[in-house]
Amino acid sequence: MGELFPGLSFNEQLRRAWLTEGRLCSIANEIASTTDQRCAQEYLMPQITRMPNATVVGFGGKAQKYLKSLRIDFVSAYAMAPPGANHRPARPSWEAAIAQVQDRRASRFG
Repeated sequence: MGELFPGLSFNEQLRRAWLTEGRLCSIANEIASTTDQRCAQEYLMPQITRMPNATVVGFGGKAQKYLKSLRIDFVSAYAMAPPGANHRPARPSWEAAIAQVQDRRASRFG
């Protein structure tokens, strides 16, 4: 987050970012299917709608599927945890996501 909020302490950065899971429900198998959208609709959607000016980043395929199903505009990036985080294109995808968030912030807030 330091790239998004340079010069701020970690605690100050956390006050400006909202980090959450895509599913927001207990699941028996983390690698399970993303076909059940109930949790995303009941828990994720209300959180996102409370932050209308936020730029949403979907880290990983599961998060992106949930966001697409909710018709949320988002920036895509590789997952932040293995196995996705271990792939060579992961870091460049995170850097590209940071650039997109910065661009969107600049266009909204000048």
